[in-house]
Amino acid sequence: MSRQLIEQGKQLAGQVREGGYGRMITGPDFEKWAAATSLFIEQNFNGTTIAAEATEAYRTRGTNSASKYETLLAILEVAVENKEKQDEAWDAFSDLNS
Repeated sequence: MSRQLIEQGKQLAGQVREGGYGRMITGPDFEKWAAATSLFIEQNFNGTTIAAEATEAYRTRGTNSASKYETLLAILEVAVENKEKQDEAWDAFSDLNS
């Protein structure tokens, strides 16, 4: 699911448009992706700085939405990479103890 969220997020880049107040992204696809991303970060990284940043970006996504989209995507990419490395380390540790 996490890699799928990253791919969905990257596909949304084409929806970023210039608006009267700067670059914007709106619509149901963006809203669903932003909610799913925020939930994933909250569930897997609760209490961390990146979770707080993701929550703030999600909460304020209506203002300067393209920037908030970029922030959420960057946080998601770093979080997933970190989680995958932790999972690999745990698997290696488990294999040693088997």
